[in-house]
Amino acid sequence: MTSYKELLQLLIDRQLIQDEEFQTTDFWAYATNELSDILLKNEIHRFRSDSACLTYFVPTYGHPAMGLTVDQIAEINKISDSASVKQRNTISNFVTGHSHATADHRVIQACATGLGNNPFENFDESTIGDPTEQFIFNGNRCSRPTHNYMLGLLFFMSLEPEFKLTSVVELGGGHGALGEILFKSELDIDRYVNFDIPPTCIFAEYYLSQIFPKIFSSNLNEVWEQTIQISDLNGLHVRPNWDIQNLAGPIDLFVNYHSFQEMEPRVVQRYLDEIVRLEPSYLLLRNIREGKQKKVANGLGVETPTTGQDYVDWLSTEFTLVGQDSQTFGFVTADSFHSELSLWKRR
Repeated sequence: MTSYKELLQLLIDRQLIQDEEFQTTDFWAYATNELSDILLKNEIHRFRSDSACLTYFVPTYGHPAMGLTVDQIAEINKISDSASVKQRNTISNFVTGHSHATADHRVIQACATGLGNNPFENFDESTIGDPTEQFIFNGNRCSRPTHNYMLGLLFFMSLEPEFKLTSVVELGGGHGALGEILFKSELDIDRYVNFDIPPTCIFAEYYLSQIFPKIFSSNLNEVWEQTIQISDLNGLHVRPNWDIQNLAGPIDLFVNYHSFQEMEPRVVQRYLDEIVRLEPSYLLLRNIREGKQKKVANGLGVETPTTGQDYVDWLSTEFTLVGQDSQTFGFVTADSFHSELSLWKRR
């Protein structure tokens, strides 16, 4: 049985000797302490129902991501006591996030129909990690992370319908939802590599190794001491974030969902230098256009937000912006922040 306490300490010790840009950023410094707790208790088997994991890297449609507290939801639910069946169902669909999940499902189905190709038709999400929130559509389980990635991939397919993906590299892949989708769908992917900071990479290794024991071949205990050619890798791999320095391309697609917005601009630029070196054909990014909230005393945030315009400034020399979207495939929050998808093509 894996000792997650020992693995966590091993990775933290290795991280401390890396360049400054590969250290845990201010935003994640506090989060890391909370996320480590479930590993120290050896309760990784329930990470998808753990409050810290739900807050930081397992997004939901309902609580906590919708912004209402447990007490507020309880007050709203009290209305159901004297409500009609239709009213009760309306309230339930709202507070559980089912209405939002249904809206995303409809976009996915409509886009796939328009393309004449739905590679996710038979996708059924795993229950590994004891998820607190899953919805069933067409007889298959799904969650907000899987919907988010399906929307992004369909955004890509709608803009570049003829391109075939074989190698996908992700930075900050959360618990590994993209890897699950790629290898459970009809996309003919050969290899997927997710680079992430500890402890998040531990959750991704656990999740993907449980789902794909025969084709998951990485081990976080091992060290990449030399250059690894992407063409020499097959199946699914999870590596600590600093190992991106040891990977050699070219790759078909690089993906970053949300984590760049949680870094200071100088850190994002360091990662982008490594990514450009990998010669990706495409970049698929989803981050907040306006940037993450600034850090305040005793609160989460960044010192300097990384904005959508920053990507334009940094990437336009090497890449062409193919398309952007926050209304259909992305999301506009209740407080008017734009979670924006952008697709970049190598010049």
